[in-house]
Amino acid sequence: MVNCQFALTFAWFLSSRSEPVRVTRYFFMIGHKILIAVYHILKDKVDYKELGADHLNNFRRDKLIDHYKKQLANLGEEAVQVA
Repeated sequence: MVNCQFALTFAWFLSSRSEPVRVTRYFFMIGHKILIAVYHILKDKVDYKELGADHLNNFRRDKLIDHYKKQLANLGEEAVQVA
């Protein structure tokens, strides 16, 4: 398995769509992400840093946890934090 942010983005894109995905749409999406990465690398004069396989899994994790806690509170339940 390729441990690359762009490959993971493609896997996420495929899993999030119910209709068939067009290849050209994917290439434009990945090209756009590459252009954004190159822009920030050149602007900030830094090396490219691979975010890793867990980036999408941990993306906004704290905000999601808070969101679910609020939903539980609205339902009248109390969220108990375990470890």
